[in-house]
Amino acid sequence: MPEPVFKMSLMHSTKLFCIYCNSQSCIRRGFRGAVQKLYCKCCHCWQQTAYCNHRYGDGDEDRVREYHNEGLGTSSIGRLLKIPKTSVQLLLERKAKKLSFKTPQEKGQSYLLDELQTFVKRNTEQDRYYVISVMNKKTGAIIESITGKRRQETIQPMIDRLMDLEPKRIYTDGWNGYKGMLTEEVEHVVFAHLINRLERFHLSMRQGIKRLTRQTLSFSKSERMVNVSVKLFCC
Repeated sequence: MPEPVFKMSLMHSTKLFCIYCNSQSCIRRGFRGAVQKLYCKCCHCWQQTAYCNHRYGDGDEDRVREYHNEGLGTSSIGRLLKIPKTSVQLLLERKAKKLSFKTPQEKGQSYLLDELQTFVKRNTEQDRYYVISVMNKKTGAIIESITGKRRQETIQPMIDRLMDLEPKRIYTDGWNGYKGMLTEEVEHVVFAHLINRLERFHLSMRQGIKRLTRQTLSFSKSERMVNVSVKLFCC
């Protein structure tokens, strides 16, 4: 019976192989804690002699969502759960894929339509981003919430889905873009004070989601994470 062959670690071997390009051009470049760091002169990639993977369970998805909706950022959640920040983002996206807005069955109801302004990457006019939500005026339930630029190609599909419910009345603010997207068959009421309930929900969303808070160091670097955060809060 052949003797078992044990693989020599990179740190004690004479030849340092690169795990990316499989070359022998790695050199030792400092330490990360007590682990030797390696740098490949061929593909210019960093690696280390040993890796420690932080594992997380299935129940961490619900905990990450709870912490997220309480106003904690990805770095804060990672410190509490003792997992990397990238793992927190992975758990948030995985949980968001399992959630969806319930298909409403009501007909002839009144709805509130309003938007929440935020930004992605930079707080400039070109990077403005909006969260547009539809709320049932009677029950206060959020029918749908989308994210994107405040343009017709972004809002029109949501309004078309709202028209399938045969709405009796739609309340909006004074933005002129709604006038061209709503049909004449539906009564359109433009009065800012009548959408206070939806504005209060958007304010709770801004207070609950850290990336939507004004004048903070925690901001969104991608539109994908804005979509994930809104879905986790609304569904």
